[in-house]
Amino acid sequence: MSIRCVILDFDGTFTDVDAEAEPFVEAYRKDLADLLGRDVDEAWEEAYAVVARSPHEYGWKEGGRIVAPALADSYILSTVLGRLVLDRFGAAKDESLRSEILQLFYKRGYPKTKHAFRPHAIDVIDALLAKLPERVFVVTNSNPDTVRGKLDVLSPGLSQRLPVEGNARKFLLESLDPTEAGAEVFSSLPAERRVETLPGRPILVKRGFYFRILWSLLARAGVTPDECLVCGDIYELDLALPEAMGASVHLMTRPSTPGYERDAVRELGSRGALGDDLRGILERI
Repeated sequence: MSIRCVILDFDGTFTDVDAEAEPFVEAYRKDLADLLGRDVDEAWEEAYAVVARSPHEYGWKEGGRIVAPALADSYILSTVLGRLVLDRFGAAKDESLRSEILQLFYKRGYPKTKHAFRPHAIDVIDALLAKLPERVFVVTNSNPDTVRGKLDVLSPGLSQRLPVEGNARKFLLESLDPTEAGAEVFSSLPAERRVETLPGRPILVKRGFYFRILWSLLARAGVTPDECLVCGDIYELDLALPEAMGASVHLMTRPSTPGYERDAVRELGSRGALGDDLRGILERI
């Protein structure tokens, strides 16, 4: 089946996420220190050492379950380290309060990110828009206005040509109401996927909020999942669900991309590809 629609993640997929996130991490640590009323530099570095020793055991948690790997990018790593620092000092023990605090730190820090794009970003986007007009979309966990601003830095007016669906909550492990569009498809999806090189836990597939957005964009484009290519930089967050729906996927890698995420994509055969060069996406269509 030929590709007739492309859905793109943005941060980390089209950006150099570690470079752009430097001011975010600084702001996140400052907010954490302000909350605790003390310097957290030593505790932060010790928490990082703990995660680095056993990366499979740590990640972004939702409902007590890991939904993305800790070392995937600086944003997720900051959340994981923030939790460990709060644990160390016995602060914000109530889970709902802790989650709200860390989400607030994220929202406060994200607008401070720098502009750092992967090579060939605008060339690839322009080529996709030329080949598939009105069938290329961005779906991101981030604030859509901030992402639109980044697009316009990349190329003035780009946000008017490339639709952005923000606040996608790809991390939410929620179900669909049986009356919702696509509910029958969603209910038929596997709840999890096992990868041999990820010991001790599965990859959690069924993320209802994200599914709603994907399903609506497929309808908007007038395509079926197997006619869609979804591109992202974190397999668990961006790609596991659309892959289970039948879409092809493309993983944009960097040195910190976990080996099991690479393996998960390689196991898909012709439906999966990966690499650190954005131009590889164009080879898929």
